[in-house]
Amino acid sequence: MRKSAALYLAFAGLASAAGFPLGVDSTVGIPGSGVTSAAVDAAGFVYLLQTETSGLLQPTAVLDSSATTPSSYVTKLSPDGSRTVYVTMLGFAASAMAVDPAGYVYVVSENFVEKLDVSGASVVYRFPVTASCILSSLAVDSAGHAFVTGVTMAALAATPNAFQQTGPAIQYLRSFVAKVNTAGTGFDYATYLSDSNIDQPSAIALGSSGDAYIAGMSLPYPQFFLVRLSADGSSLVYSTLIFDQSTVALAVASEGSAVVYQNGNDTGTYPATLRRFNPQGTEVEFSTTLLGSFGGPGTVAVDAAGNTYVTGFTTAANFPVKDNLAPCQSYSTFLTVFDPSGNLLQSTYVPGVTPAVDALALGPGGVYLAGLAGSGNGVSLVRLSRSKAPRTVRLACLGNAGTNLAGPVAAGEIVSLFGESMSPLHPGLPGVPVSVTFDGAPAPLLYADANQVNAVVPWELDAATTTVCESYAGAPPGCMTLDVAPAVPGVFMADDTYALAVNQDGTINAAANPAPPGSIVSIFATGLGPVTPVPQDGTIAMPPVGTNVLPVEIVIPTGAAMHSGESNMFAPQYAGPAPFQLYGLSQINLVANFGWMYLHAESPGSNAGAAARVVIASPVPMVAAGSSQSFQIHVAPQ
Repeated sequence: MRKSAALYLAFAGLASAAGFPLGVDSTVGIPGSGVTSAAVDAAGFVYLLQTETSGLLQPTAVLDSSATTPSSYVTKLSPDGSRTVYVTMLGFAASAMAVDPAGYVYVVSENFVEKLDVSGASVVYRFPVTASCILSSLAVDSAGHAFVTGVTMAALAATPNAFQQTGPAIQYLRSFVAKVNTAGTGFDYATYLSDSNIDQPSAIALGSSGDAYIAGMSLPYPQFFLVRLSADGSSLVYSTLIFDQSTVALAVASEGSAVVYQNGNDTGTYPATLRRFNPQGTEVEFSTTLLGSFGGPGTVAVDAAGNTYVTGFTTAANFPVKDNLAPCQSYSTFLTVFDPSGNLLQSTYVPGVTPAVDALALGPGGVYLAGLAGSGNGVSLVRLSRSKAPRTVRLACLGNAGTNLAGPVAAGEIVSLFGESMSPLHPGLPGVPVSVTFDGAPAPLLYADANQVNAVVPWELDAATTTVCESYAGAPPGCMTLDVAPAVPGVFMADDTYALAVNQDGTINAAANPAPPGSIVSIFATGLGPVTPVPQDGTIAMPPVGTNVLPVEIVIPTGAAMHSGESNMFAPQYAGPAPFQLYGLSQINLVANFGWMYLHAESPGSNAGAAARVVIASPVPMVAAGSSQSFQIHVAPQ
């Protein structure tokens, strides 16, 4: 379940420094295997709730030495992360952590809240919330009240002033919210949260007035809810549903606007979406989709100025950047910041953390991001602030022009380079002083504007890695080093589902113009690997055209798993350089067969089946073959 990522909103230090862009202040390596939560106290000390499987953490205090279950650790660090104040072994697995301004740490396990003293060496209280419950999220106010939410299969000791004192008729997964008193001896309030649906709260955050905001999933239909409770827990300020199917992170601005971040799924079916609701929950103040981002734990926070910070990871080369601080990777962590109106303040890849930010915290010293180190050894804590002039990276990412996926490059592949101030604002090529080189060899250019340049990788590229550089009007070049692969296949698409295809009669394949069954349909791709004889860069494929060295196959999965071995594989009618087109663009001819599940028959009520992929046979035995994104084409019914 999703933890709450934003617990404090009123750090005056961060608000007074509310200017952009942020720069990297420090990157510190910390022992441990992972991070669950992060927080910062009023003095700027940083706290991490860590998991540990590597044996690297050396505790300064052990709270329960008799525990036999895997344990979580609380690590307290100096504001710059360079000095460890303490490392406390809890003796149990904690799912969430919060810290009050004075430096007291609160953690939750399945059914209890535990408060540690400021030294981290002793327990102030351990309060059992209710039996047979799972606490999914935690928040703490400045006075030291712990707010928890979760589900229980037992009865909750609801307080007399509770919004809902009677539990739902269902006998399992009863959702609830509780405010624990400062002594940890009982509830200030405890209330059930729903009376009919099966609701599973996953995030809780607090407004400056003490109201609790809760978000989670509502069944039986997969949808997500957002509710706001009054400060005393006696009434519902509002409740609303969000019809998306993805995980939820939650934060609250000081004036009461709730920010809900749904970070999408790994397949890209649901994109990452950020919504800011007004304090009454009646309107969406802004809503935006983060292009190409998905998956990962995804976190959100709001600072005292009302700016929203979101993290996640992406494989998309065209993820939009602004004042970017690092080049992309195949899997890239990002931080994106919006002002209260939804205007983009900064969007950057985060150096040193992979594959995603596990925890995000705001404090007087700046913005803290924690996750697995890029080396895969230990944890990386990155601090961003205005205290240093940001060193931005103009060339942010490079990807296959068909898939827009970041990663290695292949000789002859058409690629797209993304960044900032790469060429004049008006797109075009004539007279534009833009150049792209691979290991110093010039690449033919196809397109250029301020944020994107398309080029063809030189055909003679044969090293294991290559350094690509882009320059404009004599400015210092932006460069990045990439791996070189035998093939990086990508199909050019008409939309997210259908390939850009031409029917046998030369017309564009479309829902209104499907291919007749048994006819030939041509799709277009790039990155299919070497061609013999080796073409000259920038030349047109005039007949007789060259021949692909690596075999090309079409895979149509019959099961859910692409690599389960349950698939239909066949050789296309033709796969090679597209005649009369630039070498680098490939044409693949397929027979439009209604029986193939991936070919969508355009008939009333029909549903598209599993999609096809272009697969390049590996030149090295036992090495996985290169595979394109999935695609479909339109086929008329038989």
